[in-house]
Amino acid sequence: MKSGYIAIVLTLLIGLLPLSVVASDNPSAPSEDIVRYQEVFFHFYRKDAFNALVNLTAGIEKKNIIDNRWSNELLLGNLYSMYELPEQAETRLLSVANGNASDRQKDLAWFYLAKAYFEQKRYREFFVTIEKIGKYIPPALVQEKYYMTGIVYLEKKQPENTKDILDEMDVDNDHYHYLAFNLGAAYFTSSEVEKGEKLIRKIGEDQYDSEDMLSLRDKSNIVLGYYYLREVKPDEAVAVLENVRLDGPFSNKALLGLGWAYSQLNKFRKALVPWLTLAKKSALDVTVQEAKLASAFAYRQLGAERKAMLSYKKSIDEYESVKKYYQHEISNAFNHNIFSSLINRKRNDDFATTQALKQSLKTREGEVLFDLLSEEKFQQLFNDYRDLRQLQDKLAQWRYEIERMHITLDAQQSESVVSKYQTTSRSDKSKEAYRELLLTLNDTVELQNDRLEILLTLQEEKIRDEYVRALNRKQQYLIAYLSQARFALAEILDKARQKNE
Repeated sequence: MKSGYIAIVLTLLIGLLPLSVVASDNPSAPSEDIVRYQEVFFHFYRKDAFNALVNLTAGIEKKNIIDNRWSNELLLGNLYSMYELPEQAETRLLSVANGNASDRQKDLAWFYLAKAYFEQKRYREFFVTIEKIGKYIPPALVQEKYYMTGIVYLEKKQPENTKDILDEMDVDNDHYHYLAFNLGAAYFTSSEVEKGEKLIRKIGEDQYDSEDMLSLRDKSNIVLGYYYLREVKPDEAVAVLENVRLDGPFSNKALLGLGWAYSQLNKFRKALVPWLTLAKKSALDVTVQEAKLASAFAYRQLGAERKAMLSYKKSIDEYESVKKYYQHEISNAFNHNIFSSLINRKRNDDFATTQALKQSLKTREGEVLFDLLSEEKFQQLFNDYRDLRQLQDKLAQWRYEIERMHITLDAQQSESVVSKYQTTSRSDKSKEAYRELLLTLNDTVELQNDRLEILLTLQEEKIRDEYVRALNRKQQYLIAYLSQARFALAEILDKARQKNE
């Protein structure tokens, strides 16, 4: 969470801890301390920081989770960092690093603290902290430490320091490839283009197994391919763009670039193959819009004026349809929930969101959202909104638990037969105290729910404003393509009329 949301979310977490303890009470569960710890890590590895954080904090509060002070503090610090609560993360991690923890726990605390500073771009603190990490962190984290250090040097415009870091890394580690890509991209923006070309070409040629690394390879070939297009080196562009997977996230850019590479070689028949393939896809994508225009251009270069004319006419009709869709979305942005297709009412962790996004890609709304969520600002807005909705779901769950406990108490009070061995007055006092606790918790839930409704309203306004701005940007591209298509069509019709006169 960002800015003002941090304090509110923290208030919700701490204010409702007593409720989480009561609502989650399950005395019949076997090995409760182990089960609770397993549940925390289940949410942790799904990157569901909220539920992991609440379950761990509630377990510590109730003392029904594995009692290991420094391990718990370390995990809490990591979770606070994941949930973007930097002050709380820093406090917890420093308590471990400066406390009576083991050497391994201290090194891990320094590592996660350095990682928190890295993500906050607090580079001065990052360098101070990274130096305190000893030899007890796992090899995978050593590679991540190198990666973060290399990225910071790039941010500080010191690529040679990054190159020194890269030379120390394990070449088979994913972090090595990510850092090599970033260093190569930095060289491209400087005067050392040859160094950048060498690094990125190597990534584009290597063989990988994981989806993340295959996507990085595709991205490297896209960067290299479009660099060759700008330098008018079409043969080199074709060679690298043909290595991009057609079922990967960069396939559209690869097809578009491949067509332009063939056009630079004056091979317009070959250019038509990737462009026509791309033109069959959804016209909501800017690359598809450009491919429609480009394929008509290729027909003209081949002297197929009639095919070019039909292609321009079809493109204009499709552009007009998309333009109407954009205008409809812009005018109705404040009348519907933009993220409704991506919010799972049962789970709002990263895994559930990814699955929902895959499902929604079949819809127009999903296509637009998929494109927008590649933008960092819009992605952060969505993450904040999802976190708030997750809190709302948790409040609803706790409200249900309170209602269920009230019903249980009423049922117990309605029992007419009391055992002669039972001390009735003591039991009644206990029940009344419990009822008072439930009333207090219910008031807390209602108060926090009112605050949450206000926050959700403010967040929805931000999202819709950004959504409208993003659609307006897309519409500007579309209007430009529409004007070019109309101009080209008019030119063809004018030449045809002159021939007939």
